Amino acid sequence: MIPFRRFVFVAIALITSGCKAGEERETGTDGSARWAYELALPHFERFGGDWELRQIIGSGVALDGRLGRTSGAWSFIGYSKARERVMQVTVDFTGKQSVGTRDQAVPGPAFGRKIPDGWRDSTEVLAELRPKLSLDATEVMLVSLNITDYGGVSNGVAVWAVSFNAGPLLIAGPDAKFLGAR
Repeated sequence: MIPFRRFVFVAIALITSGCKAGEERETGTDGSARWAYELALPHFERFGGDWELRQIIGSGVALDGRLGRTSGAWSFIGYSKARERVMQVTVDFTGKQSVGTRDQAVPGPAFGRKIPDGWRDSTEVLAELRPKLSLDATEVMLVSLNITDYGGVSNGVAVWAVSFNAGPLLIAGPDAKFLGAR
């Protein structure tokens, strides 16, 4: 059986292959993480009163922090301790949502704790990281916000981790402030 985390990454990669970053978007389809989160939120509100956002994953994200016009998706993973269930809501580039749930008594390490409520939007994160990009970086490969251990000041705290087609993985806090490169 494929572990859930690997399944999520593979599914997003398949959904979003062929993204053309920087294309103009239709009115009302901002493409940022916050735009997608607002569309996902009603599903979580129906999920249970104690749900917590544990992880955000973006694929097909352009250098401006938005999904491409023709591909890409943001996934939001929440957890309800009372229900002992994980819910994943994926919002594609058009705003279409898909929802999946599964039983899980204790969430895995990638989404073991709640992401702070005041997390900054992907557009702000990529704007903050842009001056740190490798000159060869032309596209974002994967974006995630979760509690993890990249060492140093990012050890065990919520961080945005952004990988590019060239150069190091760049890390920012949930407030979009640059924390380092790996």
